[in-house]
Amino acid sequence: MSTDSGAATPKLDEADDIEAEESNTCLICYERWTHRGNHQLASLKCGHLFGHSCIKRWILRGPSGRGWQGGHSKDKAACPVCKQRAAVKDIRKLVATAITAVDGEKLENALADNRQLQDKCLQLKSDVSHFQLEYHRMSNEVQKLRNELDVAEKQKQWILLKNENLEKRLAETLASKSAGEPKLSLLQTVSMEESPSAKVEKPA
Repeated sequence: MSTDSGAATPKLDEADDIEAEESNTCLICYERWTHRGNHQLASLKCGHLFGHSCIKRWILRGPSGRGWQGGHSKDKAACPVCKQRAAVKDIRKLVATAITAVDGEKLENALADNRQLQDKCLQLKSDVSHFQLEYHRMSNEVQKLRNELDVAEKQKQWILLKNENLEKRLAETLASKSAGEPKLSLLQTVSMEESPSAKVEKPA
C-alpha cells in the first residue's frame, strides 16, 4: 500500500515482524543475540538487553572498542541506552528463547476488550437462561391450552350426541301420539251426512 508521496507503507504484519526482530536484536551490534555462547542474552542493572560479548566489550573498551578516553572504564562506562553507570559485575546472563516487547497501551486495551467480552458473555448466558425459562413457561401454557381444547371437544361431542338422542326421542313421542288418536272412516262420515237428525231445519 502506497501513500500519496509514493513511499511504501509497511503492512501491519510486516511492522509486527520488524518489531519482533528488533526486540531480539542487540542494541550495540544490531545482530540477534544467542541463547548460549559469547553473544548470549544479557542485561545490566537498568534492565536494557544486549549480547553478552558486546556489552562487556562496551564497558571495558568504550564505543570505539579501543578504550575509554580520559580515564578508566569504571569512571566512564555506562549503559549505551540510558547512560546509567555500569560495570562488568553488573552484567547478568539471561536464559530466554525469545524476548518480545509488548506495548503497554495495547496490552491494557486488549485486557479491557477481554473484560468487555467476558461481561458480554455473562450477559448472553443470563439472557439464554431467561429465554429458556420463558420457553418452558410458554410450552406449559400451550400444553394447558391443548388440554382445555381436548376437554371442550369432548364436551362438544357429548352435547351433539345428547341432542341427537333428544331429537330421536321427540320424534318417537310424536309418532306414538299420532298413532293413538281416533280416526273416522269414510263410511262413518257419509252416514253422518245422510242422517235426518244431522240436518238443520230452516226457520219458517
